[in-house]
Amino acid sequence: MNGSVRIPNDILLLPLSGAELKVYAVLSALNFASGGKYVKISHSAIASHTGVSVSSVRRAVAKMVKRNILGVCRTYSDGKRISDRYRVQAHKCTSKYISLDMNTVFKYSSDKLLTYAGLLMHANAHKTCYISERKLARKIGLSVPTLRKYTKELEREGVIQKHERFYKKTKQTKAHRSFAYVIGRGAEILKCALEVKKTPAVISRISSLMRRAFKKALRFLFSRVLKKEYFSTPPP
Repeated sequence: MNGSVRIPNDILLLPLSGAELKVYAVLSALNFASGGKYVKISHSAIASHTGVSVSSVRRAVAKMVKRNILGVCRTYSDGKRISDRYRVQAHKCTSKYISLDMNTVFKYSSDKLLTYAGLLMHANAHKTCYISERKLARKIGLSVPTLRKYTKELEREGVIQKHERFYKKTKQTKAHRSFAYVIGRGAEILKCALEVKKTPAVISRISSLMRRAFKKALRFLFSRVLKKEYFSTPPP
């Protein structure tokens, strides 16, 4: 299955498990292609598109039907139940959407896809996400060690860039540290946008920042180097 699918942020915050997110993405893409109608598809066909087992698909579908995320229409033939028809239920979504590539849905494992979707959900217009590990893990329903495992995999594959953030007034611990996640080529896109948009206001702001940095460097040089050498020199 090719193309991409849009998933509302409100659906991700329910929250969904990784297998449920995969099944939801596939059924949402099929519903969009059919014009919002019920789609007849078997559990084995969904499993072939998502890369998870049939039993996991069956459990995910049952949970989402129970929570009214999916609508189901039972299909019978000669008194026997055959493949059901499914449709993604309409929800009042006041938030934004994230876009997932269907090849990514198939390729990533359930928890890895959930981690990637959580980062996309909290990213700004420049594809940068500022969130702590504990907060992100709590929102998407994963443990902190599991979240660290898959962010490291995404960073190793070049999908995201991970930068540590520290604050002067807050004592940082390993469990509460915060990161800035740059998704895809967000940093390069932001850099190109700043290079193209060199307005007088931007140039004036850059000059002001450079002057401020130069003054700060001079103060540091005097307080830490010159002053120390002056007072440490013995009298003649």
